[in-house]
Amino acid sequence: MSYKIDISKNKKYFRIKVDGEVSVKLAAEWSIELMKLSQSHGIQRYLFDTRTARNISSMVQNYDFAYRDSDELQLDRSARSAILAAEEDTSHHFVVTTMRNAGFNVQLFTNEASAIAWLEEEEENY
Repeated sequence: MSYKIDISKNKKYFRIKVDGEVSVKLAAEWSIELMKLSQSHGIQRYLFDTRTARNISSMVQNYDFAYRDSDELQLDRSARSAILAAEEDTSHHFVVTTMRNAGFNVQLFTNEASAIAWLEEEEENY
Protein backbone atom coordinates (compact mmCIF):
# COMPACT_ATOMS: atom_id res chain seq x y z
CA MET A 1 0.00 0.00 0.00
CA SER A 2 1.74 3.11 -1.19
CA TYR A 3 1.11 6.21 -3.25
CA LYS A 4 3.11 9.00 -4.84
CA ILE A 5 1.77 12.44 -5.76
CA ASP A 6 3.19 14.48 -8.64
CA ILE A 7 1.95 17.52 -10.50
CA SER A 8 1.42 17.17 -14.25
CA LYS A 9 3.90 18.89 -16.57
CA ASN A 10 1.23 21.36 -17.69
CA LYS A 11 0.26 21.98 -14.04
CA LYS A 12 -3.43 21.25 -14.70
CA TYR A 13 -3.82 18.22 -12.42
CA PHE A 14 -2.16 16.09 -9.78
CA ARG A 15 -1.24 12.49 -10.57
CA ILE A 16 -1.58 10.05 -7.68
CA LYS A 17 0.11 6.74 -8.51
CA VAL A 18 -1.15 3.99 -6.22
CA ASP A 19 0.49 0.57 -5.85
CA GLY A 20 -0.68 -2.46 -3.90
CA GLU A 21 -4.04 -2.28 -2.18
CA VAL A 22 -6.33 0.72 -1.86
CA SER A 23 -8.28 1.20 1.34
CA VAL A 24 -10.41 4.03 2.65
CA LYS A 25 -7.69 4.61 5.26
CA LEU A 26 -5.11 5.19 2.52
CA ALA A 27 -7.57 7.38 0.59
CA ALA A 28 -8.03 9.54 3.69
CA GLU A 29 -4.24 9.92 3.98
CA TRP A 30 -3.76 11.08 0.40
CA SER A 31 -6.85 13.28 0.63
CA ILE A 32 -5.32 15.28 3.48
CA GLU A 33 -2.07 15.68 1.55
CA LEU A 34 -3.91 16.62 -1.66
CA MET A 35 -5.98 19.29 0.08
CA LYS A 36 -2.79 21.05 1.20
CA LEU A 37 -1.22 20.75 -2.26
CA SER A 38 -4.44 21.92 -3.94
CA GLN A 39 -4.54 25.03 -1.80
CA SER A 40 -0.90 25.91 -2.46
CA HIS A 41 -1.08 25.28 -6.24
CA GLY A 42 -4.70 26.24 -6.94
CA ILE A 43 -5.39 22.90 -8.69
CA GLN A 44 -8.60 20.93 -8.12
CA ARG A 45 -8.13 18.09 -10.61
CA TYR A 46 -6.75 14.64 -9.84
CA LEU A 47 -5.71 11.55 -11.77
CA PHE A 48 -5.71 8.50 -9.49
CA ASP A 49 -3.71 5.83 -11.31
CA THR A 50 -4.86 2.61 -9.67
CA ARG A 51 -3.96 0.27 -12.51
CA THR A 52 -1.69 -1.67 -10.14
CA ALA A 53 -3.89 -1.30 -7.06
CA ARG A 54 -7.13 -3.04 -6.12
CA ASN A 55 -9.69 -1.52 -3.79
CA ILE A 56 -9.86 -3.83 -0.75
CA SER A 57 -12.40 -1.84 1.28
CA SER A 58 -15.86 -3.27 1.81
CA MET A 59 -18.98 -1.78 0.25
CA VAL A 60 -19.92 -0.35 3.64
CA GLN A 61 -16.48 1.26 4.06
CA ASN A 62 -16.64 2.74 0.56
CA TYR A 63 -20.17 4.03 1.17
CA ASP A 64 -19.12 5.58 4.50
CA PHE A 65 -16.13 7.22 2.80
CA ALA A 66 -18.38 8.85 0.20
CA TYR A 67 -21.06 10.05 2.62
CA ARG A 68 -19.39 10.44 6.01
CA ASP A 69 -15.61 10.50 5.77
CA SER A 70 -15.62 12.93 2.85
CA ASP A 71 -17.55 15.45 4.95
CA GLU A 72 -15.21 14.98 7.92
CA LEU A 73 -12.23 15.47 5.59
CA GLN A 74 -13.99 18.48 4.01
CA LEU A 75 -13.41 17.17 0.49
CA ASP A 76 -14.33 19.64 -2.24
CA ARG A 77 -17.26 18.43 -4.35
CA SER A 78 -16.28 20.83 -7.14
CA ALA A 79 -12.96 19.02 -7.69
CA ARG A 80 -12.64 16.76 -10.74
CA SER A 81 -11.23 13.26 -10.15
CA ALA A 82 -10.40 10.60 -12.72
CA ILE A 83 -9.89 7.05 -11.48
CA LEU A 84 -7.70 5.13 -13.92
CA ALA A 85 -8.15 1.39 -13.39
CA ALA A 86 -6.99 -1.74 -15.15
CA GLU A 87 -9.61 -2.95 -17.60
CA GLU A 88 -10.18 -6.22 -15.73
CA ASP A 89 -10.34 -4.54 -12.29
CA THR A 90 -13.91 -3.85 -11.14
CA SER A 91 -12.95 -3.19 -7.51
CA HIS A 92 -13.22 0.60 -7.94
CA HIS A 93 -16.70 0.65 -9.53
CA PHE A 94 -18.71 0.84 -6.31
CA VAL A 95 -16.69 3.65 -4.73
CA VAL A 96 -16.94 5.68 -7.95
CA THR A 97 -20.71 5.19 -8.00
CA THR A 98 -21.13 6.17 -4.35
CA MET A 99 -18.86 9.20 -4.73
CA ARG A 100 -20.88 10.36 -7.75
CA ASN A 101 -24.14 9.78 -5.87
CA ALA A 102 -22.72 11.83 -2.98
CA GLY A 103 -22.19 14.77 -5.36
CA PHE A 104 -18.54 14.38 -6.33
CA ASN A 105 -17.31 14.85 -9.91
CA VAL A 106 -15.62 11.46 -10.37
CA GLN A 107 -15.24 9.38 -13.53
CA LEU A 108 -13.78 5.89 -14.01
CA PHE A 109 -11.43 5.27 -16.95
CA THR A 110 -9.40 2.38 -18.31
CA ASN A 111 -7.67 4.54 -20.94
CA GLU A 112 -5.10 7.03 -19.67
CA ALA A 113 -5.39 9.42 -22.64
CA SER A 114 -9.18 9.64 -22.15
CA ALA A 115 -8.77 10.30 -18.43
CA ILE A 116 -6.26 13.08 -19.05
CA ALA A 117 -8.40 14.63 -21.80
CA TRP A 118 -11.36 14.72 -19.40
CA LEU A 119 -9.24 16.32 -16.66
CA GLU A 120 -7.91 18.96 -19.04
CA GLU A 121 -11.33 19.89 -20.45
CA GLU A 122 -12.41 23.43 -19.77
CA GLU A 123 -15.51 23.88 -17.64
CA GLU A 124 -18.55 25.00 -19.59
CA ASN A 125 -20.01 28.30 -18.46
CA TYR A 126 -23.76 28.42 -18.05
